[in-house]
Amino acid sequence: MTEQKLQDSGDDVREWVHKLEAPGNTAADNTFDEQALELKKLGNGLFREGPAKYAEALQKYTDAILLCESNPKLASVLRANRALLLLHLKKYSEALDDAKTALTNDPSYGKAYMRAGQACEYLKLKRRSLAWYKLALDKTKRNSRLQVLKLIEKVEGDIRLEEEEAEGAEEKNLSGVQAHGMGEVTRLGADGTKERKVLTREEMEEQKRRFDFIVKRHQLNSNEAREAIADYLTSLNGKMASAKAFVKRFPALNEKEAVDFLTWIQTGIQFKEEVIDKNKQKANDGAQGDGAQGDGTEAVNMP
Repeated sequence: MTEQKLQDSGDDVREWVHKLEAPGNTAADNTFDEQALELKKLGNGLFREGPAKYAEALQKYTDAILLCESNPKLASVLRANRALLLLHLKKYSEALDDAKTALTNDPSYGKAYMRAGQACEYLKLKRRSLAWYKLALDKTKRNSRLQVLKLIEKVEGDIRLEEEEAEGAEEKNLSGVQAHGMGEVTRLGADGTKERKVLTREEMEEQKRRFDFIVKRHQLNSNEAREAIADYLTSLNGKMASAKAFVKRFPALNEKEAVDFLTWIQTGIQFKEEVIDKNKQKANDGAQGDGAQGDGTEAVNMP
């Protein structure tokens, strides 16, 4: 639980790991290893059966851990397994504790680093999570390295977005009172509700920057992605898409990204409609002016 109160810093993670020392077996023979392994097997089987069996699986892992205190390497594997189960149970702080204890038993066990990283990610400690994942990369077997690399890429993207949003907020605080231009945006809520808001030019640029970042991050500018998004939006028959529904269709995005992405698209649609309306109005005004000139009346274009 104390991990949540600490600053989100990867340096703390690296310092903690640097101090680890691998203990040897503390007993001449590990009498209960066979029983612990059997309980581990039962726990794994119950875990695979799904949520209805999670409580039973948790108990099997716990019983097994109690039996193998004299075998640090086996205890490390069991705690990493239990950490994964605790993640599924959304007990993230407990999962982190188990992962760290697994590493005190065996600092070379790659999966324990992964579990610590996943727990920190769920706890919104992105920089700690990234530090754990990078440490896992050096300890993980080759067949798991691709998974770790994907986790690293995702968290690095989240951190970049977080930093850029913070920079954008800071810029708006500095320059928002000196607006050089105004625009109007339709902000979409996660449930599809819309709110029209007047933005400064800087805020409009920030909105566009976030849209561009999401497109680049998820490669939404490919022909395949653009066609899929266009087909989806067209299928709504003019209705506004909700972020929740959009995420179900395109699960690579989270709801916040979906809100930002759809907001900018809706702003573009709104702008296009307004331009079309203005052009129609100009055409009508022009037609009226041409007709009026025959009787000497001056044509006036209204603002």
